Amino acid sequence: MDAMNDDQRRHLRAGFDLAAEENLIILATQSSTRALGEARGADFLARVRRRLESLGWPQLTATFVAYLTIGQRLR
Repeated sequence: MDAMNDDQRRHLRAGFDLAAEENLIILATQSSTRALGEARGADFLARVRRRLESLGWPQLTATFVAYLTIGQRLR
């Protein structure tokens, strides 16, 4: 049985609030966005910007779930 309560679980998820504009800036720096190439990446970010504008530039909650590798099996 899990001994953690809901507040502890939320804390472990490391959520933090960002302004929508900050989130867009961070999104532009991510490798998956850069991997789209210059033109496609710019189009993607423009679509995200338009969507955020249509929502009134809301406050967003970003969650980071840590992934820890203790060891990897060698093949």
